[in-house]
Amino acid sequence: MSSDPDFVPSALPALVAVPASLATRLTAECDAIPLPGHRSPLTDAALVIGTNATTAVALVWSRKTILALSRTIAELTATVGELKVQGRFGTRSASLDVGGETAGEEITNFVSSAEAPAEIDPDAAAGEFTVFISYAHDNPEHIDLVRRFWRLLRENGIDAQIDLWAASEPRDWPQWTHQQIRRAKYVLMIASPAFKERAEGEAPPGEGRGVRWEAQLLREMRYKDHAAALRKQLPIVLPGRSAEELPDWVGPTGNTHYEIEELTAVGARKLLEYLT
Repeated sequence: MSSDPDFVPSALPALVAVPASLATRLTAECDAIPLPGHRSPLTDAALVIGTNATTAVALVWSRKTILALSRTIAELTATVGELKVQGRFGTRSASLDVGGETAGEEITNFVSSAEAPAEIDPDAAAGEFTVFISYAHDNPEHIDLVRRFWRLLRENGIDAQIDLWAASEPRDWPQWTHQQIRRAKYVLMIASPAFKERAEGEAPPGEGRGVRWEAQLLREMRYKDHAAALRKQLPIVLPGRSAEELPDWVGPTGNTHYEIEELTAVGARKLLEYLT
């Protein structure tokens, strides 16, 4: 987990459509990246400011970004009188009419709502989707690494699901996990010390029940149809991890596994080619 006090882990990056002049300013003041040709990846949040939004930029959400965007909205309002800010945060849409009497705090709260983990509805995929990520919660740093890997997949057009958003409400976890594994076209198993220990049944009793349950389902699939399971179950080694942190029944030496050299499209090229 980043130690940067401005780091907001739950919503990065976001796609923001803004007037061309504002895009230039946001690129200079914030961690914004212009997206040529209105390319629209599977992003988690979007804001449309005004009615003449002509340029798209990708924003890394941070407190600095939120404050700069809020300040810019307030300055635009002073120029044009009134302004409508529309937000799409995953499946949730919202709008805010901004006028001269609108408090800056209200604008900031609206922009900050892009941080909410509502960007992905974990139950939205009633049928098959592309990827379910199976991993262990070793520590905050590893969870953040897996989260960034999930975002990389979605930014490259992969419909990837993860448990982070599902935890926002009560669930029957064994049933939910079984549904995710059954519906997914591929299951990505993320190497880590805790994943190996729990998937091999070596963790202390009561620890890592989720990985234990997922491993049981995945092993059963391998026993039933080994060839089909090899095509569906993909061992993944993220940067800083090792193939030795995969469970023995995955066959990290004798079977294919994907080593992600860096969390970029280039670093994950072989995996992305297979998934697409």
